[in-house]
Amino acid sequence: MTTTLGPQEEAVLAFLRTLPNLTKSEYDNAVQLMMRTPGLEAKSDTAHALVAAAEASSPDLRAAANKAAATARAMMSRLSWAGKSDEDAAEFAARAIVVMDDGNLGQVAIHLARFRNTAVELPIRWE
Repeated sequence: MTTTLGPQEEAVLAFLRTLPNLTKSEYDNAVQLMMRTPGLEAKSDTAHALVAAAEASSPDLRAAANKAAATARAMMSRLSWAGKSDEDAAEFAARAIVVMDDGNLGQVAIHLARFRNTAVELPIRWE
């Protein structure tokens, strides 16, 4: 069986394809912006729980999320400036994109905030 990247495969591929274009300065700016998010910790906890629940509900979705996460982690690790927490962020973002749907979009989007307003293509736009 070939593991696809789930129902959001095109968005996952766009994220992965553009991740190597990320610069440290734009990433640092996005992280600073994210840190000003009211209730950041609670939103992050909720997003983690929703992603885990979605993955637990479907072996295919779990396999897709694992594949996307491993690829994102590996790509982020190739950036000379990226550390473990940056690799974790790329992994969480990839997982969030895999499980993202109309019902949970607002709640899992916090996992994408570190890549907001960067060269990385995301399936959502912030105003």
